[in-house]
Amino acid sequence: MPLFRFEHLVRSTRTWMGRAALGALVAVAWTAPAGAQEAPPLPGGPPAADGWRARIVREGTVAIGGQAQYGTFFARTGFGREFDAGPGMAISLRYRNSRESALGLTFQAQRMDAAEDPVGEFDQESIRSIVTTFDYYQYFRVKHRAPRYLVAGAGLAQTRIQLKDGEVTFPGDAGVVTLGGGTEVWWKRWITFDFSARYYLFAQSGDNGLDLSHNVQLAAGVQLYTSK
Repeated sequence: MPLFRFEHLVRSTRTWMGRAALGALVAVAWTAPAGAQEAPPLPGGPPAADGWRARIVREGTVAIGGQAQYGTFFARTGFGREFDAGPGMAISLRYRNSRESALGLTFQAQRMDAAEDPVGEFDQESIRSIVTTFDYYQYFRVKHRAPRYLVAGAGLAQTRIQLKDGEVTFPGDAGVVTLGGGTEVWWKRWITFDFSARYYLFAQSGDNGLDLSHNVQLAAGVQLYTSK
């Protein structure tokens, strides 16, 4: 098989494996077992069968979270014309303004590799984005062991492109809108495992108006609650 055909096959396989993994993880995140929590036992009564007592997060509680991510540009527009998929990480703060909603601030570092392997010194190797969003969370099934949530947010993406020779170019900042959902699974009274999927729309000013990029991120990590 000619070398160029083999390289094309590798790139295509990597792209579709990444997108298939994203789709599978979205399904896992949204359909994670939601084993209902037992209600707190009455004073003097028997403990819950599994030893679990429902944790209701009170208004004013703060959660600090960290997640590992994997994402992809899924449309060949904007940055998606030249970049493909890659890993990332996120740090978040969430303030519970009611039992069923929260306000948040999320910082993410995303890296997407070039869709075509760089050959020359000035070929693009990857794009790296620092994405900051202000978020609103709406929680459901808050009396269950695996409550679920929807999230919407907006913010700013600061981007830079790494070239093969180590040089960096700056294509400019982009406005960001994000929508997503996830589930938190209680492990301890103050720790949850957090699984989520988010869609990001990057909007950047270009010569012909707004240049739009479509990005999906899958994330898994933990949330630490400041009160028990």
